[in-house]
Amino acid sequence: EVKSYRFKKNNLVLLPINRTSFVSEIKNCYGVITNSGFSTISEALYLNKKIWSIPIENQFEQKFNAKSLSKKGYFVTNKFNKSNFNKWINFSQPNNQEIQNSTNDIIDYINSILSEEIS
Repeated sequence: EVKSYRFKKNNLVLLPINRTSFVSEIKNCYGVITNSGFSTISEALYLNKKIWSIPIENQFEQKFNAKSLSKKGYFVTNKFNKSNFNKWINFSQPNNQEIQNSTNDIIDYINSILSEEIS
């Protein structure tokens, strides 16, 4: 667990949790090693980041998300160790481009409904 310091060795950087800088850090990173919770995984998928998902034991949602990621071809293990780290670095994951921002589609749909009601 990273506390109040920043650790850097070669290309590996560990940072403490910081809600303010999280968006820029995940946006600029190569890959994300995280548990199998929904939020970080969703953001990493959307940003097309390399993902290593490690589900938290005895958490149903985590196991479900990990299984779904694994079926889609993403790297999932139950442990963080040097061997798995080396496998992840060399792992070729699928392209995350199937994740799309549908905000404009939603706005267009709502506008079409509103314009029909006004007509």
